[in-house]
Amino acid sequence: MIKGNVGYDGSKERYVVYGNFGEERELHCGDSFEVWVRPNWERTRIELNDEGVYYLIGCSVGLAEIAMYGLPVKI
Repeated sequence: MIKGNVGYDGSKERYVVYGNFGEERELHCGDSFEVWVRPNWERTRIELNDEGVYYLIGCSVGLAEIAMYGLPVKI
């Protein structure tokens, strides 16, 4: 399990989980992970729409907000 934060890597054109201990994991369509949205962990899945925009299923917070505010994630 990797615990850390999500960020966008422009060179890879995808979101990446950056672990607290230097680990990295690229997120691909269909990948599931959990996001800390107080006071609970929310299970979500990343997908890509027809316009090439990533989005989350089953999460009360958007992917851009998770990255911008540095919400903790685990995968």
